[in-house]
Amino acid sequence: MYMAIVKGPALSLKASGNLGAICYSSWRSLAIARDTWTGTVPNTAKQVAQQNRIIEVAQAWGQTLSPVKRQTWVERALEVVWSDRFGEPYIPTGYQLFMKWNVRRRVMGLSILLAAPVLQEWVYVLELVVTPYPGTPCTRMWLFWTDGGLVESYGIEYWKAGPYDSGGKHPLAGEWRFMVRKVPPAYYKDSNVILNKWYWYRARAIAEYGDVQNWFVQQVQIA
Repeated sequence: MYMAIVKGPALSLKASGNLGAICYSSWRSLAIARDTWTGTVPNTAKQVAQQNRIIEVAQAWGQTLSPVKRQTWVERALEVVWSDRFGEPYIPTGYQLFMKWNVRRRVMGLSILLAAPVLQEWVYVLELVVTPYPGTPCTRMWLFWTDGGLVESYGIEYWKAGPYDSGGKHPLAGEWRFMVRKVPPAYYKDSNVILNKWYWYRARAIAEYGDVQNWFVQQVQIA
């Protein structure tokens, strides 16, 4: 069964997802409706590995955690605010928080946190700097907390969108591609670029307990 998320059922103001033969989505800041895509995507090795992590963490919630440990996640979630697909804030459940943070920890090769971590202060981030690497078709990027200093977080996550022919093109959500996680924080060089094309890069600080900070974004032309 396909399901669409709607705001204001019947007289819907917003919708996202498939409903029958119609897919509700957005394109260049416009709300659109289009034909549903009926193809299949084969599972890659990375997708299978991620599915296994999700299964592992989900099983830990029901089979490993005690009621007391689960309650720590329920209470910790009350201090967290996320955004849904409409950009509206909501408070996750304890299970949602446990899954998101621990799946990310497993991606980083860390063990599953059984008890929710206490509220921690985030590191300060000044900016993302992306510059052409001297003498080569390559870009180099850093996430700074001060002039010349890398952020003092557990790690940094880098993503990329492009190439684009125009500097006026902004990436859609599905065009971003994960590049690398640097643990501990370090700069990253991207040599998979094309001269005279435009690229977007984004980076965010990672916490050891599985949470992430906001994105810092920059555009660059490889010239």
